[in-house]
Order: sequence, then structure tokens, then C-alpha cells
Amino acid sequence: PEHVLQMASFFGWHLQQYLKNRQLLLLEYPDNIEQTAAAADPAEAVAELKLLLDGVPAERVVFDPLTPLVQAEGNDTRQRLRTVITQLLDLPSATLLVLDGESAERALH
Repeated sequence: PEHVLQMASFFGWHLQQYLKNRQLLLLEYPDNIEQTAAAADPAEAVAELKLLLDGVPAERVVFDPLTPLVQAEGNDTRQRLRTVITQLLDLPSATLLVLDGESAERALH
């Protein structure tokens, strides 16, 4: 995503070379992620992500933010968060999860 590269460049981080050398892979949520995630089983979303990462020798995976995958109207955000985290524990990499927003705060309490 171009905005990530521009922001990184602002901080003096030149990520283009890592993308070109396939040392960095950037995935962006689709615009309708909130509606799609709300209707889907979070375990299925993580399974799809694992398929995308299959064969990619990732040492680190960062979800910034993870919130769109776990929040949903009328659903238990806390349970969805547990499901996603449990599924992500299987990744063969260090994983950083960033949560944002009020629903994320409520899910953690």
C-alpha cells in the first residue's frame, strides 16, 4: 500500500528495497473488511491469511490494526479476539497485534 511506503519514507525508512527483494510483504485489508469480517467466522479469516502466507518465510508478522478482524455488531468481540489470537499462535513467526478503538478497549476488559 502506497500510504504505508510514504509514511515509512517520512521517518527515513526506505522499504522499497525490501519489497523488491521479497524481504517484506505488505497486505492491506479490503475497504469492506468490517462488513466482511462481521459476517464471517474469524477462524476462517485467519485460515485464509495463513494460505496467503504459506511458503513465505516470514520471521515477523504485524497486524496493524487487528481490530477490523475481531469487531462486529452484535457479536462478542472478546470471543472473536480469543479465536483470532488462538489461530495466530500457530504462525511460525513472531507476531505483533495492534488493537485500536473503543471496541478493542472493551474487548480487553
